[in-house]
Order: sequence, then structure tokens, then C-alpha cells
Amino acid sequence: WAGTITVGLYQLEGSETGEEAAQVRTGGLQFFKVSSSEGEGGAEAEAEANQRELALRPAQVAGGANIVETGSGVFEIKWFHRRDLHTRSLAVAKACGEVSVHEVTLGFGGGDRPDRPTDSESDAFVVERERELCSASLTEGLEGVFCLCVDVAAPPQGVDSPPSKLAASTSDGRVHLLSCDAGTPDLRVALEWQAHDLEPWSVCFHAADPNLVYTGADDSFFQAWDCRQGGGGGAAVEVEAEAPGRRWVNRSAHGAGVCCVRTHRDREHLVATGSYDEHVRFWDVRMPRRPLAELCAGGGVWRMDWCERDPSLLVTAGMQGGCRVLRVE
Repeated sequence: WAGTITVGLYQLEGSETGEEAAQVRTGGLQFFKVSSSEGEGGAEAEAEANQRELALRPAQVAGGANIVETGSGVFEIKWFHRRDLHTRSLAVAKACGEVSVHEVTLGFGGGDRPDRPTDSESDAFVVERERELCSASLTEGLEGVFCLCVDVAAPPQGVDSPPSKLAASTSDGRVHLLSCDAGTPDLRVALEWQAHDLEPWSVCFHAADPNLVYTGADDSFFQAWDCRQGGGGGAAVEVEAEAPGRRWVNRSAHGAGVCCVRTHRDREHLVATGSYDEHVRFWDVRMPRRPLAELCAGGGVWRMDWCERDPSLLVTAGMQGGCRVLRVE
């Protein structure tokens, strides 16, 4: 799976009928294999690393297309942490208000697997198998409410196949906790609560503690929720349990909506946030009154993530500033 990129697609299609516009949000998934034009080693190659050209090879699906249809626009995708040599699963947040879990097997022509290097342009990169394992509607009976974000908790250490915990947010301000059992393809909403008054664009499990959830929204609030505690700051919605206890909230550090929250897998107290105010901020969550540092990214910071191979690198995607790689010491 090294060098494989998955892209979520969103297309707004509409036709005006009278005074109202009937809009449909369609989408799908695309898979690419990445290769770069490596030069010679040494300082010169390192200095020119940003000039390397990346070649993207789209995976073909049945019928010769290169898009796996999802039936609705995709706002976000997250890989499950359990890895298989041939097959992996991912969670999808959809515009129709659903979270779905998909199982994907990729390979090269002739039955080879995606972990096998290939030098031949004739080797077809294909989706050998794709299926939706399960889904859950978070907005049943609600009009115009979307599922905006999804995250998958890291499994506890020493446990081979625990039920996966998912968190998702919807555009009415609610946050939802779900459970997905690998043995039985079932996605169940365990808890949901009113976390924000405006759209929560980000929900994120703490990398070391799946009971701790961070959220960020258009109200500029950055919040931490402890799912082991009840009755603190949020209101439970249609569930037979108390809302999680709000551990803390920062209302003033961000000059606009909080688009993204990402915790660090090795430095358990380090969290990064991205905002519409064009800044990336770094936090010690033990002292959430003010960030440790911040820098301007040249555009609203829509999404970001820590690099798996080098945890000192943070990759950001900005609205005007483009994609950037930041080294965090």
C-alpha cells in the first residue's frame, strides 16, 4: 500500500425548477499509485526535492472507469488502522448524512498485489475488489444536514481485533460516536450530542486515548470531550446516555472557523489545528489557554495530517496557499 493515494470526490449538480433549485451531491472514490522522478543522491537532490514530478496512475475499476461510485458526495475519508497485506478498509463521510465503511483490494494486472513494485507501464493498476461493508445514517428525518467529518480511533495496544470506534460530525452541530465490529459488518451509533452551534468541520480522536475526542467548528471553538464522563457542556441527543463531559474549550485563539484537528501519535500532548483564519496552531493540550506556536499558511487550512514515515512532518492543504510540508521540532 506504500505510495497509494485515495481521493474523495464531491460534485454539486443542480437544475432550476421554478424558484427553487433541485441540487444533488454526487461523488465517489479514486485510487492512485504514486511514483516520483528520483534524481541522484546528495545535497543537490535534497535541495531539488520540491521540483520532482509526481506521476499518478489511476486504478481501473470494472467497466474501464477509474471512479468507485459512492452514491453521494464525499466530504472525508479515513483509513482503518488494521492493516492487511492485500485488503484495507476505510470510513467515508457522505453528503447524504451517512457514514459508510468500505473494503478495498488493489493490485496490478496479472493478480499481483499493490505492495509489489512494478516498473512496467503496461502493468494495469486495478481495484480488484470493492464493497460497502456497512453504513449508518446520522441524519434520518432531517433535511439538508450533511455528514462533514469522520475519524477512526487507533486500536488499544496488545489487542489484535478490537471493535473499531468511529467519530463523525454533522452540519447541525452534532458529534456522533459509532462502533464497528470487524467480525460482524455492523455500524452502530453509540452516542451523539450537540457539540457546537455551527458546522463542526473536524472531529478527531486522541492518538493515545480513544476516550478523548477533539472538535472544531465554524463557531471558532476548539473543544475536548471526555467520553467516559457525562453531563458537562453538551446535550445528549436521542440516546439513552449522558453527553460526554467537556474537558475544556478555547473560544478565542482562532480568528475564524476551526477546519481541522490532528493529534500526534508519538507526542501525546501535541495537537495541531488548522483554521479559516489561514493559520496552523500547535497546542500542548494540558495547557489549552493559548497555543505553543502558530504560523500563517497563506490560505484557509482546510485539512492536514502528520506523516507516517517521519512524525516531525505535518502536511497541510490550504485553500489559497496550496499544499505545504512543515517540519515541527
